Amino acid sequence: MPRKGAAWKRFFVRTLISLFLGVILINVWGGAWTIALIGVLALLTWQLVSALGTPPIFGLAIATAGVQHDAVWGTDRAEINQLAIEVTKAVGQPETAQMIYNVHHAVQGDLNLVYQEGNGNIGIANHGGIGDNVAGG
Repeated sequence: MPRKGAAWKRFFVRTLISLFLGVILINVWGGAWTIALIGVLALLTWQLVSALGTPPIFGLAIATAGVQHDAVWGTDRAEINQLAIEVTKAVGQPETAQMIYNVHHAVQGDLNLVYQEGNGNIGIANHGGIGDNVAGG
């Protein structure tokens, strides 16, 4: 869920700091800083509106007894819940025909797993959802 309270708090704190510094700069160096202050306040307002408009993201993670792990993320809760029901049915009835279920409100991204090795090195395994993992340092 988006943290709307944190977005409002960040907006108010940044706005107060901007107004304080803006008034000082306008009093010291003149009216040119008024345009800069208006620009900063417009940017802060745009950031607030963007943060408040962010939809919640719901996920379904599937882990098998082996090493395969997959996840589906989407912005529609009902769609993810229906997918969970269909996967549960398929696992309970493995002899049924293969099914295709399209997630229309999917959220795309990469999976990044960080591993701490014994000698202090950190390895990162990146996986985009298709193919094998690629390890890098």
